[in-house]
Amino acid sequence: MKFKIVVEDGKKEVFSRDLNFYELQEYASSLEDVQSNNDIFKILAKHPSQDVRERIACKDNLNEEVCKIIEAEKSVYVLRSFVRTDGCKKYATQKYLINWISLDVEIASTIANYVENYENFEIEDAVKILMNHKDPAVLAELASNSSLNKKYLKQLANNIDSRVSKNALYSLR
Repeated sequence: MKFKIVVEDGKKEVFSRDLNFYELQEYASSLEDVQSNNDIFKILAKHPSQDVRERIACKDNLNEEVCKIIEAEKSVYVLRSFVRTDGCKKYATQKYLINWISLDVEIASTIANYVENYENFEIEDAVKILMNHKDPAVLAELASNSSLNKKYLKQLANNIDSRVSKNALYSLR
């Protein structure tokens, strides 16, 4: 697929030039994060450039169709941007969220931070998976989540890592 910029004066084309991936990345960043742009978001979410896809993945107002495209993404950089968004929290499936937890510590930490906001992820299932994560950074983020059930915070307060236990004790206040 080729992207280009076209300038018209009235009905006459006065300028036309192809856009390279870097220019397209800048264009994607500048697109207003509104539902009415989902047609272009859908196209750009399939672009071969990871950087272009990442600029789209961070938008909050993606519709379900665009979110499903990004949900199947293989790049952790794109997924790191996506996992923080309202669209992800609304449309991402439990299957993908579980896979992402084991894929990348930063993604798992973000999910731990917002675990109660993912609409298609049973919170009890999510917390059990996160509680068994081997990286203390994920546990520390989970322990910082003050909306977490107190029984989990009490378990985290007894963690051998002082950062995890301190975060849990603070959240228990």
